[in-house]
Amino acid sequence: MDPVFNNKLLFPYFYRTVPDGSAQYEAIVLLLEHFGWSWVGMVTADDETSQQASMDLYKVITQSGVCIAYRESVGSVAIFKRSMAYMKVLYKIKKTDCNVIIFIGNKYGLLSLDSILSDDLSPRKVVITLSHVFPGQTTTFTTLDGSLKITLQKGRIPGLKEYLLTAGPLKYPDVDLMFEIWEGYLPCSFRQYFHDRPCDEKDVLGNVDRSWYDVDNFRFTFSMYSAVYIVAYALHHLMFSYKRQEHLQLYTIRRSNVAWKVRSSDIQTI
Repeated sequence: MDPVFNNKLLFPYFYRTVPDGSAQYEAIVLLLEHFGWSWVGMVTADDETSQQASMDLYKVITQSGVCIAYRESVGSVAIFKRSMAYMKVLYKIKKTDCNVIIFIGNKYGLLSLDSILSDDLSPRKVVITLSHVFPGQTTTFTTLDGSLKITLQKGRIPGLKEYLLTAGPLKYPDVDLMFEIWEGYLPCSFRQYFHDRPCDEKDVLGNVDRSWYDVDNFRFTFSMYSAVYIVAYALHHLMFSYKRQEHLQLYTIRRSNVAWKVRSSDIQTI
């Protein structure tokens, strides 16, 4: 969602699989208007992407008539908390009569904001976060209780949830990419480690605590799924529209029994 990719001169062939930031900014304005919040603060992570998004959001909000009480930047909490900049942001938030904060940034910037709000003894603030922060990364922040988050549209991918819940090391022993996931979630050994019991057929992701492994909120996954279908339909149209042009090298994807499964054997050169 990096706004730099909006530049068609630099990236003329770039196509997004998720909405750009402007859709979120309009949603933020509608949210502020709905609750009658006309006086808000902005806190931004100090990376380039977040700073650019902050400037774009600032323009949209001020054009809507909402006033910005302050705009502050935060860094990684390990270093930032020991700096004078940390005290400056804390002082600004404490002394400004503003109970709504819009946060733009990643998880590391959100850690700093959480620390600041934990040190702030004034009434709890409502924090609105954009979709740069994944949903699972906000659950441990007690200062965000009752706050709001803009997220990408989610959707159901037929069969994917059921497939994941039956996945395990014995069912797919040759999928090296999944080993790191299984090592983090399954209480067994599939690489002959002496300190763990061997994995068996019951060791699948469906038996893992759902709070650890979420299979119900496919947001970025759904965006990728939709993008693959867009490309597949485009190639299909291209194949039938220019079938006799020899200078084009075209590909077709055979229809699989399960629509979202893509294997290298499914791709053929025409």
